[in-house]
Amino acid sequence: MITNITVQDLKEKLSGQPFIIDVRSPEEHEKGHIDTAQNFPIGDLPKNLDTLREHDTIYVHCQMGGRSKRASDYLTKEGLNAINIEGGWDAWTKLS
Repeated sequence: MITNITVQDLKEKLSGQPFIIDVRSPEEHEKGHIDTAQNFPIGDLPKNLDTLREHDTIYVHCQMGGRSKRASDYLTKEGLNAINIEGGWDAWTKLS
């Protein structure tokens, strides 16, 4: 089962330096991403599982939440604690 978090709740966690990944393309990531998010395109997740396993919790974002939901589902099935960021970058940019 996928766990979700709102962008508002994530923003409150930023001081704790959560591990955030952006599963969009490098070009999308360059245009803007959630603070501290590292780019791990969704198609590259299988080859990066060892790196991702180094983190207790992985917060996953994309543009609107669809790819991050699929990525979170995949990572969860691989035994990682992945949390989908609802609304993704679009919701993040609407925060004041």
